[in-house]
Amino acid sequence: MITGYKVLIDDGLDGPFKIGYDGSANPSKLFAVVSGLIFRSTYKLKVFAINKAGAGAESEILTCYTVTIPD
Repeated sequence: MITGYKVLIDDGLDGPFKIGYDGSANPSKLFAVVSGLIFRSTYKLKVFAINKAGAGAESEILTCYTVTIPD
């Protein structure tokens, strides 16, 4: 049984992945907000589930883009 999820995100410069969201104790939350991103940047994300046995396999890398919000 899944007990939660973690989202990993790079620094927008192809740097190492770090934890962007730790929902390891909240399996019913199926979305996450990652703050501190820079506009007009490209980020790579991965997610994995957690259960009593530990972390599951990481997802494939998802590439995301931030935009500039118009005034």
